[in-house]
Amino acid sequence: MDSPASRSRAGQITWARRSDIPPGAATAEQVALMDSLVNGTVSAPEFARSWLAARREALWRNERLREPFSAALDRVFWALEDYSIDPALRDETDLTDPELVATIRAVLSEIDRLG
Repeated sequence: MDSPASRSRAGQITWARRSDIPPGAATAEQVALMDSLVNGTVSAPEFARSWLAARREALWRNERLREPFSAALDRVFWALEDYSIDPALRDETDLTDPELVATIRAVLSEIDRLG
């Protein structure tokens, strides 16, 4: 029977929910940064830079997530694609800081519903 954190190919661990992620994982840093953004302890530009760095690290470490957890973090990535870190370069189609925070809050809600 599959557990929430199950083994995939070659014994690799995949995580299905927030509680599966071990401390020190880059994915844990991504989720912690999301919490910090919605709690107002990190600015939107700092969140964007730090979250993307943690995402790169998670990919480099070959950290794997199961659906729908993976899709939720993908939504954060795509939101950041629509966000300009430099306000001077922001155009009318880019997400504003409050819109980014609202998006991340919604994604965290989805993640929390996973258990």
